[in-house]
Amino acid sequence: MKGSTFKRCSCPAVHGSAGRRTTCGKAHGSWSYRVDLPGLKPGQRRQVMKGGFPTRKAAEAALADYLSKAGRGELPSSDTRRLADYLAEWLTGMRITLAVAAWTNYRSVLNLYVTPRIGQLRLTALTGPALTALYADLLDHGGQKGRSLSPTTVRLVHRVLTKALNDAVEARILAVNPAQRAKVPARHRIEMRTWTAAQAAAFLQATAEDRLYAAWVLALVCGLRRGELAGLRWADVDLDQRTLGVVSQRTTDADWNVITKAPKGTSRRTIVLGDAAIAALH
Repeated sequence: MKGSTFKRCSCPAVHGSAGRRTTCGKAHGSWSYRVDLPGLKPGQRRQVMKGGFPTRKAAEAALADYLSKAGRGELPSSDTRRLADYLAEWLTGMRITLAVAAWTNYRSVLNLYVTPRIGQLRLTALTGPALTALYADLLDHGGQKGRSLSPTTVRLVHRVLTKALNDAVEARILAVNPAQRAKVPARHRIEMRTWTAAQAAAFLQATAEDRLYAAWVLALVCGLRRGELAGLRWADVDLDQRTLGVVSQRTTDADWNVITKAPKGTSRRTIVLGDAAIAALH
């Protein structure tokens, strides 16, 4: 956001050698400032002007004060869109940059926990305390049938909102991100609970006749994830070399269509198969 000062008086316009209008040097008239604002639509130009200052210094001081308040998010905005409308537009744009699973998760988080509660608020009226109140309400009543929601899920809501509002700042719709001023539930490290060897053996014994028995073995013995198991093909398995390649996974898109894609970076790997896995695959 940039601004400038200029003088207004009744004298005829005088232009310099470069063709630009020069400031009148006489001790009359008044000074004004002008600030260029972000457009509400691409290509749109908006300005704020204020005049009546007796000197250039007075106009410059007022301009500096305006820009300072704008930087702190203390000025009213003429953008009247609701938070729900902005988030819907933001999700549409994010669909081309996020992986399908991530985008679907973002949409679910916003549609379940944010839009129904504070979507009616003006985007530019959103504050840190309003988001703190949202998080407190989610902790107490955000779950199914009004039950409490876990702090981990509330932190996820905060992360998605922070990303959406950061993009509003980058687009010059907001001067500051109100999510950065919200209080977030503390992170509590939870110890991972896993089956013992005896419990895993009991599970495999109970599912020995299940049609997905081989999948259960690979999940327990090789650590394959659900999407990796669903995407596994016989072409990825070499029983002679006793190896299995994790080279694809299956998931669903936003419309619940099944899609197959490559795993992320280090998730693509080769696993050496033990006797239990080899036996299950034969």
